Amino acid sequence: FCLILPETDAQGAYAIAEELRQFIAEQTIKIDGSSITLSISCGISTYQQQADIKPVDIFKAADKALYQAKNNGRNQVQRQDL
Repeated sequence: FCLILPETDAQGAYAIAEELRQFIAEQTIKIDGSSITLSISCGISTYQQQADIKPVDIFKAADKALYQAKNNGRNQVQRQDL
């Protein structure tokens, strides 16, 4: 899924993603007597109204950051600048 955070800089977006990641990691789901823990990986890209940047460029950068987080062991936040 994607979060669009207007009026949020890269540092703020990272902080929100990290808070969400930690919250998810602290949860335990109980199903049929078994406990399951979850984790998420997040990719962040920020747009500062640069010229010639299209929405697809922003999504590609965030996707690249997401795969970097997964390749680095998962359960983390990574950022990719445009």
